[in-house]
Amino acid sequence: GIGTKLLTAIEAHGRHAGAHVFVAGISGANPAALGFFGARGFVEAGRLAETGYKGGRYLDLVLMQKTLSAS
Repeated sequence: GIGTKLLTAIEAHGRHAGAHVFVAGISGANPAALGFFGARGFVEAGRLAETGYKGGRYLDLVLMQKTLSAS
């Protein structure tokens, strides 16, 4: 859908601008977003435990990354 089209366009712009790696910070409580980025080549690079707070509970921040260029 639209999310895939937007991410594809952003990645193309990043490549054109010389970006090497993209990083996404995603709530650990959002499995749909984690799956979305994972399906598009992002891999988990780290997890910051209980660094967010929403709805009366602490949330992890999951860092995911995708390498855009070979060098």
